[in-house]
Amino acid sequence: LEKPVESISGGAFNAATHVAGLTGGLLGTLISRIGNDSAGGKALEILARVNADTRGIQIDAGRPTGEVDVVLHPQNQVTFSIESEEAAWAHMDMVTLEGKRKVFYYCSLVMRALKTRAVMFEMLRKLPPGTRHVFDINLRLGNYERDYIKDELDLATDLKINAEEVIKVWLMGLYKYNTDTALLNQISRELTSTIDESRLTNLPKEKAAALQVSGFSYDKLDFLAEQIVSQISIDELTTMAKQLAESFPQLKTIALTLADRGSRLIDLDANTIYEPRISGIHREVKGNVVGAGDAWSAMYVLFVYNQWNPQEFIDLAHDFSFSICQIHDRVPEDATFYDPWIERIKALNASVEL
Repeated sequence: LEKPVESISGGAFNAATHVAGLTGGLLGTLISRIGNDSAGGKALEILARVNADTRGIQIDAGRPTGEVDVVLHPQNQVTFSIESEEAAWAHMDMVTLEGKRKVFYYCSLVMRALKTRAVMFEMLRKLPPGTRHVFDINLRLGNYERDYIKDELDLATDLKINAEEVIKVWLMGLYKYNTDTALLNQISRELTSTIDESRLTNLPKEKAAALQVSGFSYDKLDFLAEQIVSQISIDELTTMAKQLAESFPQLKTIALTLADRGSRLIDLDANTIYEPRISGIHREVKGNVVGAGDAWSAMYVLFVYNQWNPQEFIDLAHDFSFSICQIHDRVPEDATFYDPWIERIKALNASVEL
């Protein structure tokens, strides 16, 4: 049965909460804008639970805290419906934070609002040289546009992307995939010619005209990506992800998440691919999978920040993401949940210092 999932959350919120929880509040400053309402108050309570730094949070007296409707389908499939851009998050003001920032983590969903997009790009461009830019690309139906996705990719040093998003970025023409392109083109042509329009999600009328890529709309692009990704192997997806670096040569690492097929880390400087040694992807999920990606993102940020051993990192990220799937919310209700993970992180940090 399909069921809605209710909680206070959001990709960057979840990741920031985890980073703070995993470091005892020592790392992680969330930059966001919330309403002066009960949802905003609850968000602040959750952040306080893990001693998160909230200096980057703005309070909007006239707009509500943003909401996302999440539906969990059978086989742990998830769909998201994101509210209009009248919420507080879409009206960010510039934030100036003291101190040097080694890592800046940003998501693409927030960039669809023009004002917030301008603020985030200004912040990214003002970061000091040497700051790592971790880009968590989220290409949800009707909530992205090619041009600013390219701009975000141009600024990223480290990229987290899932299997369908690899295909979507390719379909948008943002990079050239050189291996077996004919096969993918054939699949695309066959699918395009047989698309059942009734199966596609209707976009808001005001977006329908603007969202056009390569002769077909973004809703068709999402449909195509969903079909293509089921027909190609993990190795081929990994090769496609790796070739993103040909168009975006500043990338240092690419984290490819593959849902129940696991994950891979591509170290572009070392030309090495890592995957988890721990086979937990087929274990029973007792809670839900909604927050697994954000948990992975939090560990990815800490990996970039601490320069952990890549193999040790991906094992840890895999395990931590699975542990989040065992609870019934995207962040734990009790901060003691993080205690065993803090010990593993301490051990990893000690190995880096040796």
